[in-house]
Amino acid sequence: MRDGMLEGKFLQTLQAEIPLPQFSNLRMYEERLPLNVAGVYRTLQDMSCFNLREDINTR
Repeated sequence: MRDGMLEGKFLQTLQAEIPLPQFSNLRMYEERLPLNVAGVYRTLQDMSCFNLREDINTR
């Protein structure tokens, strides 16, 4: 996730690229995966300087 953010990838791109197959047996995996990726994305933005960097696009 962090590396993707540093590469300037948008949240929607990361949601499509991060499969986490080790958790695919969990109930509602498909429905919740994008939400979980978004939560980690927001946490990384909030707890870091990602949103202050002009050289990357984070949304």
